[in-house]
Order: sequence, then C-alpha cells, then structure tokens
Amino acid sequence: KLHKYIIFILAGLFGGIFIASCVYGAKYLFEGKLRDKNYLKDLYDLRLLGCLHESDFAEESVGEKDKLKELVKLLLQGNKSIAISSSLNEIEFSNIVSVVREKALENNASVKVITDETMSEISDCDGVIVVEKLDVSDLSKALDNLEVLKGFNVNLLGLALA
Repeated sequence: KLHKYIIFILAGLFGGIFIASCVYGAKYLFEGKLRDKNYLKDLYDLRLLGCLHESDFAEESVGEKDKLKELVKLLLQGNKSIAISSSLNEIEFSNIVSVVREKALENNASVKVITDETMSEISDCDGVIVVEKLDVSDLSKALDNLEVLKGFNVNLLGLALA
C-alpha cells in the first residue's frame, strides 16, 4: 500500500513540474516581447549593426560591440546628424547611445535621442538608427515606432540591439 502512495506522489510531482514548465514556456512565447534578432531586420529590410546581448540575461558581447563601433563609424561618413529612435526608455539602451556618441564625436557629427515628444526633430537628421532590446522591447511598440519612422520617410541606417 505504501508503494502505491509513493507512485502517486511521484506522478503528481512530475505532472506538476510538467504543467509549470508548459505554463512558463507559453508565457515566454506569447507575452509579446521581441525574441528574435532577425525579426525586425528581415521585416523592414534593415542592416543589423550589432546585437550586444543575445537575451536579457546574457553578458554583453565584446565582438558585437566592436562590430557596432566599426559600422557606426562607416555610417557617420557623410552624415552630420544622426538620430537614435527606440520604443524603450533611453536608460535601457544607454550602452548603444554611448557607442554612437563616441564615434560621432570622432567624426564631428551630432547625435539626438528621439522620443515621442521630440519626433518632429527627426526631419533635421541625416539618418536614424533604431535601437531595441531582445526579451525587453514590446514587439507591438517596436513595430509602431518603425511605422512612424517610415511615415516620416527618414533614412533608416540600421538596427542595433542593446
């Protein structure tokens, strides 16, 4: 009789773990966050300038940061004013802003971080770098931001993932 109880206890334990894993997986997949670094790139035919973190929990990739620096340096040639646009708060992608500002100083260019309130200033810029963050950016807000940028008919220079 004790043997029967142990079997039911173990079955309940493993069943509970399975159900919890399914709920967590479904929540992860369907909560509407940007998960794939190529999704926005492919959807809007953008150049991927760099993906500093493969996920919200991953360490910053030094190789990707170097790649971002080189591509930003190339993009700044011929451009005197660059805008950075994102659906996130600036604090969440400050690592990208610091790289772009560093390279802009070297090339005598200016950098503006565009928010909803300053969106009208985007027409003064030669190009726009879109910045989002994997596992953090809300996908619908990121898509809305890109649609607004397309509506302003700006030169989209590329996508950087913070």
